[in-house]
Formats: sequence, structure tokens, C-alpha cells
Amino acid sequence: MRVVGDMLTAGARRTPDRILFSMRGERGRTYAEVDRRATMLANALLGSGLVRGDRLAVWADDSVDYLETYMAAARAGLVMAPINARLTPSEARVILEDAEPRALFFSDRLAAGVESLLGATDLALLAGYGDELVRGAVRVGDLIGGGSTSLPPAPDEDDLFIIAYTSGTTGVPKGAMLTHRSVKATARMNAHSYRLPIGSVGAYTGSMSFVGTVCAFAMSHLYTGGTVHLLGKWDPDAALDLVVAQRANWIYVPSPAFGEVGDRLSERPEALDCLTSVFHSASKVPAAKVAAFVEIVGTRYVEGWGMTEASGGIVTATTAADYAGLSGAADLFDSAGRATIDSIVEVLGAGGGLLPHDGQSEGELVVRAANLMTGYWRRPEASAAALQDGWFHSGDIGRVDPGGYVYVSERRNDMISSGGMNVYPREVEDTILQMPGVRECAVVGAPHERWGQTVVAVVVADPGTTGEAVVAHCRERLASYKKPTRVIFVDSLPKTVSDKVRRAEIRAGVAAGTLAES
Repeated sequence: MRVVGDMLTAGARRTPDRILFSMRGERGRTYAEVDRRATMLANALLGSGLVRGDRLAVWADDSVDYLETYMAAARAGLVMAPINARLTPSEARVILEDAEPRALFFSDRLAAGVESLLGATDLALLAGYGDELVRGAVRVGDLIGGGSTSLPPAPDEDDLFIIAYTSGTTGVPKGAMLTHRSVKATARMNAHSYRLPIGSVGAYTGSMSFVGTVCAFAMSHLYTGGTVHLLGKWDPDAALDLVVAQRANWIYVPSPAFGEVGDRLSERPEALDCLTSVFHSASKVPAAKVAAFVEIVGTRYVEGWGMTEASGGIVTATTAADYAGLSGAADLFDSAGRATIDSIVEVLGAGGGLLPHDGQSEGELVVRAANLMTGYWRRPEASAAALQDGWFHSGDIGRVDPGGYVYVSERRNDMISSGGMNVYPREVEDTILQMPGVRECAVVGAPHERWGQTVVAVVVADPGTTGEAVVAHCRERLASYKKPTRVIFVDSLPKTVSDKVRRAEIRAGVAAGTLAES
């Protein structure tokens, strides 16, 4: 299996009648159906003026059709450019203008937003998954109906497959370039780390707006000839009902739902009877909560650390043996596990030299792995800084203990991870600074029991500016998860002698409640 489409071909030959993708409340589609429909859509796309290497943007809510579009793009040699469904039209425009897609697919809920984006890029094709069609759009279903069932020429392993957008400290989105080779490597690596059996059944409880939904989760189950069930809107009871009804052996638990799922699982032994893997990643959960969760799920628990630049996959993971009392970790419940197959994790000191695996020496965590991106889309300088001599510089601060267990102490470059969604302070700061009367602003993450972190804005402003006005201003211009949940007004921001804001000092003051408010 050289490229992503080969995994679908293999599954359709081995188990054609097995469900590949389904969504709660909808009829699932079998391997044979997805294989046929993806081929027809691939040919329709190529017949609509697109050529191999063109970008296909998708701004849509979760659906089986969305997953099927990934498979069609893989068949056609097109490049997926997914846009987070929670972004505002102005935020989506930034990605469209950067990726310059030749096609844009959208769902009904976002049709009005798409209307405002027309003209942001030169589109050869505009298509909707539902009935809300903007001017010039066609239905995706009609495209499929007109496509040939003959396989188009396959792309190469090193051809680009996905541009996965992640922001940097500047707040400007960067597109991590993921090839067929890297995504296929993630499918293999994660299948091993997730402990998936042949014919695995996964219950995915997150949003497809996370690139990991496809690269790290869906593709891993496709790799094993398994089934992917999308939950849709989060509901802990519905999630466990899905596990029991579908006999799912794998489930993803997002950080905000950690306590809820633990409580429900303790009351639902029939769900635990099905599950062999309960996976968590993204924003960090306090070690005491992890320990309490493991008391309920036992050796089924899997913790990992990953990033978009690794095709949405994890590069460290724990094992069942770890939770069976055979761990060599210095502090297992605070650890993200050891390096996975096909990956190496090291710690770099301030001077660029390797630090010892002594569990004490902290530095930047760097990764060498089979699933790394080839660079950032049209950003050679950022690519060169992130990828050096085959190592990806994560920007995350951490340490490695003598047993090889990795500990991540701080997210990269002050990024805020709230409920698994990345929030970049500069973007929120720039938005707040547009307000009349606001003179300075620093945005940091504060610990939050449910979300891992929450967004806090520390503002220097003229009298009369209110926190409610700041939040309302952000709500109109940013996705809801990016808006501050707390606004602190101060007389001045602490700064270095070179006039740079001391963000670490502000973050510590917010966490400790010692920041002097004006």
C-alpha cells in the first residue's frame, strides 16, 4: 500500500460489506460503497477543471460525506485544505487566500459564510453537501452521480495530500504539508500505539475540525480494515451508547470530558467490556485526574503527545504494561509515554546540545519521525526553522526520564490549548487592540478544570472600558473558543529592558491570582 487510496482499495477487496464510515443516526457506508463513490467523485473533480496537485478546501460540519471527500482527493491526487468549521468567515478567508484552492466544499450551516467568501480565491468548482446552495454551487451528490468508476492515475508517495493549518506565535495560520507517505506512516504508527486489532471499531467523539480526526484516527482504523463511527455533537451518554451498540473497542476522550466519561464508565460496565483502548491526547490533564481515571479504565488507558506537524499523529504513547504496574516512568500519570515506533524524542538545551534523560533537565522537545510534515506551505523560513537536520523543533518545553518517558511541561510558544483547540495569544491580542480605548493587551492561558486551559486577557485601557465589551468584541470577530473568559485590567504590563512583554510573569500572576488589577 504505497498511497492513502491503496488502503481503501485493500479494504474494499478484503471486506467489501463491512461498514467503513458512519455517523450516529445515519446509515453507514461500506468499504465497497466508499470505494466506488470516492472513485466517482475523484473523476468528477478531475473533469471539473482540477488537476493533480490542486487544492480542495472543505469548510463543513462533520459527516460521512466529508470523510469520503478525503478519500476522493486521495484518489485524484488533489490536496485537501480543511478549514475549521468553528472559524468565522474572516478567519476562513485567511486560509482560503493562503491555500488558493481551486475547489471549495461546504455544508448547509456554513453556506451563508461561504457566500461572503466568494472572490477570495479563483474557484473552478463550488459544491455543497446539502441543499443550501450559494450562487454557482452544485451538489456534491450530483458530482458523484456523474463520475466514472475507472480508477484515475494514482499519485506518488511523496505527493502532497493535506495542508493542515496550525497557527504560530504571530497568529498567522501556517499550513503543515502532509504527504501520502507521512499520513500513511501515521496510520501505521497510531494503529500500533492505539493497540488496534484487525477490524478495529472506533468511536470518535471529537470534531473533524481537528486534523487528527482523519490522519490520526480515521486513517488508523482504515489501515486495520476497521470501522469509524462519528458521534457528532458531544454527549457522554450517547458516546457510551454508541460504544455498546457498535461493540467499539476504541474511544477518544477529549480533555473537557475527562471527568464526565470517567463517571459514566464507572456506571456502565458493559461499555468497559467492549473497550480495549481509551485514548486521550491534546491539552494536558492533571496527574491526579489521570490516576483517578485509570482506577476506572485500568490498562485500557492510552496517553500520547502529538502535533499537526506529525500528520496529526502521536509521537509518544503509554502502553498497557505501564498501567499494569510494569512502568519504568518516574511519574507515570504526568507522562505522555515513550517514543512510538518510527519516532525518536530528544531534549535540546539553550545552546542546542542534547540534554540527558535524567528526568530533571528541561529544554525544547525535538522529534524525528516517519510521519513528519515536509514543511509549511509557502513559508520557507518557518520550514527551515522548524525542520533542522531531519528533526522537528516542537517549541514545547519538556524533559525525558531515564526510562525514556516524556514529560511536556509547557505548550509551544505560549500557545493556549483549551479543550484541545489551539488558541494563539497574538491573534486574540490583535483583535482586542482594535477596540477604541485599549492601549495594551496580553493574552495568556490559565488552568481550567474542564477545558485544561482557558483564555484570559490582561488589558491596559482607558477608563470606561469593560470586560463585557472586550468579550463581546472578540465574540463578533473570532471563533467562540478563542474569546477570553476573563478580562483583567491593569495599569501597565510587565516588560523586559528591551520593551518585550513578560508573558511568563503575567501567566504566573493570573494563575496565582496575584496580578494587581487597576
